[in-house]
Amino acid sequence: MRLRTWMCPAMAAAVAGFCAAPAVASWHSVSVFASGSEGRGVVNADGTVRWAARAPALWRSRSAGGRLSSVVRLQPSNAPTLDSNATGDGIALYGSSGQLLAVRRAVSGRAAFAARAVASRASIAGAGIASSGASRLAWRSGGALFTQPLSGRGTLGAPQRLGPAPLGNRSGYFPLSVAPTGWAVIAWVQRAPAVAESWTLRVAVARPGRAFGAPRDVSTYTPPRESPGGQRELSVAIGNTGATAVAWLQGGKRVDERLTQYAGGDVYAATAHAGGAFGTPQKLSAGTAPDRPIGLAFSPGGAALAAWADQANSGGGDLPARIAASSASSGTRFGAVQRIDRFSAGVSGPDVAFDTRGNALVAWARHLSGTPGSTGTDRVMASLRRGGARFAAAQPASSARGIFPAPAASGGGRGTFAITWDNHAGRSRGVASAVYTP
Repeated sequence: MRLRTWMCPAMAAAVAGFCAAPAVASWHSVSVFASGSEGRGVVNADGTVRWAARAPALWRSRSAGGRLSSVVRLQPSNAPTLDSNATGDGIALYGSSGQLLAVRRAVSGRAAFAARAVASRASIAGAGIASSGASRLAWRSGGALFTQPLSGRGTLGAPQRLGPAPLGNRSGYFPLSVAPTGWAVIAWVQRAPAVAESWTLRVAVARPGRAFGAPRDVSTYTPPRESPGGQRELSVAIGNTGATAVAWLQGGKRVDERLTQYAGGDVYAATAHAGGAFGTPQKLSAGTAPDRPIGLAFSPGGAALAAWADQANSGGGDLPARIAASSASSGTRFGAVQRIDRFSAGVSGPDVAFDTRGNALVAWARHLSGTPGSTGTDRVMASLRRGGARFAAAQPASSARGIFPAPAASGGGRGTFAITWDNHAGRSRGVASAVYTP
């Protein structure tokens, strides 16, 4: 393994954009933005990588030969939601002028069309984009959850009300995923109408160019009195032919008085064929999962991959932890669990991705000591799986150490992968990345 460092050309105050890395074998590090947060990278079909991030002012650009070219700036906004596809098109959904939501797409570093007003008095937005440039938008407003299609030419379709506002007050409580082919899925949790203090996880699926179908109930959960709260840390993924997977945490011990942090929960997942009903939820990990995101993705061939963090026991805190993964063929149950890494402190993540060849990546941040983000000694880790083989031994994706929240993984053409994370070491609030080229 070789670690190399390559700096994007300076772009003062730019906090989101596209920047392509030069072709270098193995993992190498990239300093993407000097400021910004919640960065993510997208690997294109030709193996180049483009990045975007959130901040009060949104910037996007496309690079050529490792240099940043034109920059598109959206007016100051409140933390836009971003997504990009493998052709370089992007979608941004953001708040401006009070509570008005607007959207804009960037193609090859240029504004494709002016911002479109979506809704007023709306919040907590999500967005996803297909290879064609067609997008799906989601937000909550007036006690309800809405979605709306946006064509590649900028035409907004009619809003669709999916149901009552979901549990929680952030976008992670209703994740939205759009496949390159245009299939889309959204999941959320709401109170079960017939059972007091119970929660129902619901999923809705949309075919390319069609409205979302009727929501499907996946799981109803009645928590014990000592650990109130419904399903949490939802993740959804949808394949190119409509196979769907959803994963979540539930149960565990409450470790704070605000009912927001749990430890020792169970990891569950459920899958469905295109247009079909979800199977019985499958428990992937029993009583050992901390509150961390669950990585979930589909391969080009339709196989689902889930990865999550385990703890040595369910006592809470940042105890000896490990990364685990399991796979399922299209619309079937997940198989045997593989333990990828084990270490003596906490973990952020993981996230998962596939390249166009079907190789898989699991990425996470290993906290070398202490609690997550407290010591500045986090290390970004990676494990690759080629074809149907087992995951390789974990290795550092970057020599950098700092305070790294959960990294985001992406895969694309020519066997290229990218891991992108926020670097919160010292006074820095920038975005960094590591790129793998075979």
